[in-house]
Amino acid sequence: MNTLRWDLHRVDDSNIGDHHWLTAGDECYYFHEYTPKQGFNYSPANDFVLNFKIKVRHRNEPRYHYKTQAINEAGRRWNTLLRTMASDQQLTLVPIPPSKARDHAEYDDRVWRAIQFASAGRQVDARELIIQTESYAAAHEQGDGHRIRPEELQPMYRVSDVAPRQRVILFDDMLTTGCHFVAARNAILEKWPNRQVLGLFFCAQSAGCNRSKRSV
Repeated sequence: MNTLRWDLHRVDDSNIGDHHWLTAGDECYYFHEYTPKQGFNYSPANDFVLNFKIKVRHRNEPRYHYKTQAINEAGRRWNTLLRTMASDQQLTLVPIPPSKARDHAEYDDRVWRAIQFASAGRQVDARELIIQTESYAAAHEQGDGHRIRPEELQPMYRVSDVAPRQRVILFDDMLTTGCHFVAARNAILEKWPNRQVLGLFFCAQSAGCNRSKRSV
């Protein structure tokens, strides 16, 4: 993980086609590109995100400490980035819910834990604004052509009645099709249409891994 460069990139015209649920008006940022169907040793980004996503069923195994390290590193990086953004009093930090509901044996709160690490000692509003009420197969476990769609996912979301602040940042580890971001964004804007909602991801899965990227 120490060899990772944490440059921030914005999804733009050069790669929005890799995330087909996103539109030109969506504001989504990521640090790294992840190469699917490759292992830990393929790249530092793959190593980081695969450690971050180690399943909770392995919590009693020695390798689980790599997950904890990745969560803490993610929290540190997000904390550093938040210092460059708008005033804490304007921000609500929200994890995009994982594929498993809270009552599922494999429910994984890794993104929420990283947000808690990032927001410690700050005046941001950090909370699970959206709770998922049903479990479904994770995106990487779904066959091509059978991935869940935003309009199927959004009804599974229960949104808090406590209003977020003006700028809502949706956090997740991986940006693939953009389905989860779109479903969460729509759920928030249906209830509070005057909020600004943007996405922040560790990695974007990209078909054009050698594409030049614009940092921000």
